[in-house]
Amino acid sequence: MFVGKIREFIVNFGRAFQSRNYRLFFIGQLVSCTGNQIQAVAMGWLVYDLTNSKTMLGTILLLSQAPGLILSPVAGILMSRFNKRRLLMTVLVLSSLHALILAVLTLTGVITPALLLFMAAFMGILTSLEMPTRHSLIYFMVKEPSHLGNAIALNSMIFNLGRLVGPAIGGFAISLIKDNWGAALSQGNLPSDVPSHIGESFCFFLNSLSYFAAVIALHLMDFVLPVYERGEAAHDFWEGLKTAWTFPPVRVVLLTLSLIGATAITANTLTPAIARDILHGDSRFLGMLQSSLALGAILSAGYMACRSTLKYFNYHFVVATLSSGTGLMIYSYSSSLRLSCFAMFLMGLGQILLFSSTNTLIQLIAPHKYRDRFISFYAAILLGVVPLGCQLTGFLADHIGLREAVRICSLCSFLVMIWYLFNRHHIRDHEYPATE
Repeated sequence: MFVGKIREFIVNFGRAFQSRNYRLFFIGQLVSCTGNQIQAVAMGWLVYDLTNSKTMLGTILLLSQAPGLILSPVAGILMSRFNKRRLLMTVLVLSSLHALILAVLTLTGVITPALLLFMAAFMGILTSLEMPTRHSLIYFMVKEPSHLGNAIALNSMIFNLGRLVGPAIGGFAISLIKDNWGAALSQGNLPSDVPSHIGESFCFFLNSLSYFAAVIALHLMDFVLPVYERGEAAHDFWEGLKTAWTFPPVRVVLLTLSLIGATAITANTLTPAIARDILHGDSRFLGMLQSSLALGAILSAGYMACRSTLKYFNYHFVVATLSSGTGLMIYSYSSSLRLSCFAMFLMGLGQILLFSSTNTLIQLIAPHKYRDRFISFYAAILLGVVPLGCQLTGFLADHIGLREAVRICSLCSFLVMIWYLFNRHHIRDHEYPATE
């Protein structure tokens, strides 16, 4: 029986790759996500090096994502009025230009905390449009509706493969370039006015180039996008919001995601401070911690990709909150790099199990008319609620301590699990014929 289950998982794993469009998407998005994660490590290290403030780490993340709380639902309306592919390609080109400007500002040494806040806010606007549009397009990239769950799980794997490789590349690149530059300066081989953050600038430049892989992949795709009947923008928004709230399975999964997003996931933003102040490491420690999180997320996404049915999905949310809470509790007590990496691994398992399950459920059970709007609400939670929680977590860390802030996040995760146990019947009692 065990061998049969393993064989079934292997057969189901790559169903979405039967579609040429999705194969192109996978390759382009993998390169782009790796670049994004290289930049994320560089940004976190640059911010903490310039400000030495844990609150600033939360503020940067807040500005880089929080506009999604307002703008992502707007993207849901835009997607029904414009060509989704052209909209996404335009946003990706602008994102590449943004990373290039950030690289130049850092390389020339004129970057300041105020400029970082402005650049983060602009990136938040672009991300607010990019994320829901990208998720909405996945539905049209696969040949069969039964492959959609697999495609969404593989999309999570793309992101986390980038998060596994990107932070390691970013962390070691910053350290290596800084060490080599410092040695050259000490020997008098370089002028003394060479900027001190040249490693971070190099990471931003790599990210700028990576966006074009996704742009080229979208250009090569061949699919027809449907045209839905559209009404007044405000009416469409409120109609979608009302439908999401009155449909119990969607309401429960979005509320669960919101509660975990505002608490458990927010501890990720403290990783640069933990790497330096508790583990007494450098950017390489930060890269290893982030890569451990990504490794757990990849295994979780791989499990989701191998599933052919939504049966027992109600248990996924229990496991996700339990894994995240346990990882956070270990993280709050650990003073060892190995133990902290294990804690991050558990957090990665839980977070992607939650993200992928929520996304899959919404896309498969949503009426076609409301899918774009439901996905935009999902994106608004990830881009808006999570950064707000990160800001609060950073504030707590500055005032009550790093370990205590992470411990509070852990306790909140366990409370959310208890709340969900009393509401899981809304998912358990709903049928999902699309994947059977």
